[in-house]
Amino acid sequence: LDHLIYTLCEVAIPHFISRHHRQDLGFEGPDLALKHQMEVTKRAMLIPRSDLQLDPETRKYIVRSQSDPTNIFYEVDLDAYDCTCLSFPLIRFCKHIGAIQHHFPEAVIKIPVNTLAVPLGNDEDSLDTDPESDSPVAIDNLAHRLESLMFSCLNPPSVMTDKLRLAIISATRTLDVLHSDLALPPTILPPQKVKVAPNKHSDWEETKVAMHIGPVKSKKRKEEYDPYGGKERSGKKAKSDARDPPPLNVHSSSPPDDTLSNAAHSHY
Repeated sequence: LDHLIYTLCEVAIPHFISRHHRQDLGFEGPDLALKHQMEVTKRAMLIPRSDLQLDPETRKYIVRSQSDPTNIFYEVDLDAYDCTCLSFPLIRFCKHIGAIQHHFPEAVIKIPVNTLAVPLGNDEDSLDTDPESDSPVAIDNLAHRLESLMFSCLNPPSVMTDKLRLAIISATRTLDVLHSDLALPPTILPPQKVKVAPNKHSDWEETKVAMHIGPVKSKKRKEEYDPYGGKERSGKKAKSDARDPPPLNVHSSSPPDDTLSNAAHSHY
């Protein structure tokens, strides 16, 4: 039992944690998005054509729900490549869009070749007259069209003509130009690490010279010779006026008066 617990805690759990990290970074494991898309495509084939209707006013498709056909309907916009179902945001694809692409292949947006071709002439005047040529709306519209084209290319034609091959080459060159123009600016890397010598913590003389520190000027402490003072000056915490020596006693130094002494002797 101890060996089993050790294997679980020290071998199995670290292995699966490392494997999970590699799968998150895309270095290991299957493509889960592609696998889910293939499963959704298979379920899309089961939706009958009668459950798909085109709204002539909004040009959007109304798809009847397979789980609740009488109460739930989903709205699919192929131009914006969007669906109101809850499973669409997972991989930006759902069975309702797949069913429309299967039953209505003519409804799939096909980008003409001449719209992706690089202009050979000077078209600056024509670009200036287009109000949406440099707006974010045009870039967003192009992104949706390329996304729709990507799903259309999942089932390529079995026979490829020379015209289609040249169109693909021209479109690839155009996409390279767009990618170079719309690419993000290069990442500014930090400078290289500078090696600094560690602090010695011992050579104070070199440090003192570098810091321009002069010699310390202080008075030499006077030793106290009081045998009971412990080499400490008595009264050092007293006020400054208390440290002055007391005045001389003048009366004690003068000789005594003779009259006072004679009176004292006669009294006794």
